[in-house]
Amino acid sequence: EGSVSTSNSLLPSAGEIKKYVPGFVIGFVGMSALRTLGDVTLDSYEAAFGLLTGEQWKTLTSTIGSEIGSHYLLGTAMAAVGLNT
Repeated sequence: EGSVSTSNSLLPSAGEIKKYVPGFVIGFVGMSALRTLGDVTLDSYEAAFGLLTGEQWKTLTSTIGSEIGSHYLLGTAMAAVGLNT
């Protein structure tokens, strides 16, 4: 049977968020925020997060996006979809 929350808070609990929002959506939003912050700090301070030069940031984002993301993570996601059907 369904449970009724008796809390007076208008904010959902972590369990409620997990129930309605898939983990990959949270990961996507987190990585998007990380990339955006890196680009903004690179533009403003000429160093992504105050640590990486423009060339280092470009290499890092390219490696994560092209190598790790498209080869390993996409392959893992496709395998998971195949296993669920």
